[in-house]
Amino acid sequence: MTILFVSNGYGEDLIACQLVKAIRESNLDVDMMACPLVGDGVVYQKHGLGILGKNRAMPSGGFARTAWGFFCDIMAGLFNQFAGHVQLLRKVKVSHVIAVGDVYCLWMAKNVSRETLVFLPTAKSHLFMKHSFIERLIIKKYSDIVFPRDNLTTTDLAREKINAYFFGNPMMDNLEPSGLELPVTNESPVIAILPGSRAEAYVNFELICDVVEGLSEGQFLVALAPQLSVEKLAERLQFSGWEFVDSWSFRKGRNSLFLISNFIDVVSRADVVIGLAGTANEQAVFLGKSVISFEGNGPQSTKERFLEQKKLLGELYFFIDEKDRKQLRVKVSKQVQLIVEKAEGISDNSDFVSVQYASRDIVKKVFGTT
Repeated sequence: MTILFVSNGYGEDLIACQLVKAIRESNLDVDMMACPLVGDGVVYQKHGLGILGKNRAMPSGGFARTAWGFFCDIMAGLFNQFAGHVQLLRKVKVSHVIAVGDVYCLWMAKNVSRETLVFLPTAKSHLFMKHSFIERLIIKKYSDIVFPRDNLTTTDLAREKINAYFFGNPMMDNLEPSGLELPVTNESPVIAILPGSRAEAYVNFELICDVVEGLSEGQFLVALAPQLSVEKLAERLQFSGWEFVDSWSFRKGRNSLFLISNFIDVVSRADVVIGLAGTANEQAVFLGKSVISFEGNGPQSTKERFLEQKKLLGELYFFIDEKDRKQLRVKVSKQVQLIVEKAEGISDNSDFVSVQYASRDIVKKVFGTT
């Protein structure tokens, strides 16, 4: 049996790799490979999967939501990349295709010769954005089985006679800290910084570091996505006046900042999170942390995107709608202070235990394992 994963984003790659882990733990005799439609598939490679194809980075980072963003992607070779993906996928023959992402991802995955097409529609939740009529038709026509990210979306799709099941969100599986000892104390607030994982993360990182200068004192832990360059981040810090301590730590006044590659340990230790990310913001809230966002630079960190997250994430998520930099510093500082004082960033996570094994349950359903 051979399984091909098709996904279109770093967060989607992470979700797919939760399924990879669950498949391996089930002792199925399978070969697995991946075709990431966005990025270089570094997460898949870390899990030992072979990668099909090679992608050119698009200006939108695969997140084009405006006519201008779409135009920029076209000028950067979007159509050629699209044709290349179609041509590549039509040559593949497997027993199962697992598509993780939006309906475009599903549309690409249906080009593969296969017995079963499994779809995890991660891009939309009917809590904030319903699938369109056309999208529902595509899902119904090409998917053999669908695993939405929440119960409401599952119920809505099932009403359309789509074979949909909800076992929890694989995005939230295995979010357990490794026990990594972090270089922080209890003397001042610990603030996690999530700049994102796409190309815009560098300029957004610089923006966050500028905004947090409004805080009188803090310990900042930057959670690094594996595709981000530590050297580039360090350059931006030094350009902004942060004093170099070593390749991973910096100081500025009474504030200290550390670049850490272990996301879960960083978020678990934080008193509050400042995030201009997608999946990582959602995971932080799931872990019971208060997350503060504001408009950044790039297609993933727009006001529209964060207002959608607000609908999805609820009372632990705070979007600060302020473009004036000085006022933004003041408002972020006040919000951090309120969260720390009221201890809103610490909550019982026991309500979420039932969805910690979503990947395992999905694998059981698809492959009939025990």
